[in-house]
This record gives sequence, C-alpha cells and structure tokens, in this order.
Amino acid sequence: MPDVTITVDDDHLGALDEVVASVRAAGVHVTSVHAAIGIISGTVADDARGPLSAIRGVASIEQAPRFGVAPPDSSIQ
Repeated sequence: MPDVTITVDDDHLGALDEVVASVRAAGVHVTSVHAAIGIISGTVADDARGPLSAIRGVASIEQAPRFGVAPPDSSIQ
C-alpha cells in the first residue's frame, strides 16, 4: 500500500478528529496526525484513494513517490 499525505481544508481543522475517523473508515491506515498543520499521514490501497476526495474536509491527497534501484547485475548501473 502506498504512503499518502492528506491535507485537511482550513474550514475543517476544528473537526480534524472527524476527518481522521472518516478517512480511517474509508480504508486509510493512519500513521500520524499533525493537528497544528492539518495533515494526516498514512497508507491506503490504490483502489481506495478515489473515494477519499469525496470526504468532507479533505482538501488534497498526495501519494509519496516510490524510488527503486536496479539490481546489481543489470546493464544500467
């Protein structure tokens, strides 16, 4: 499951606990909540990301980039 960062809109910062409960119910495994800046960090299955944007209070959802290294025996090194 990819890591995601969910930004809570300014109008819902006072109801952050409700937004956290809603994203959990939608399938997000919440790993941390940064209440002072309105950020929820967690992991979620790719097929569950779409419905998150419909949750009241969710301003944006960003997936963390994935990096990889080619195997040592590959031609690109």
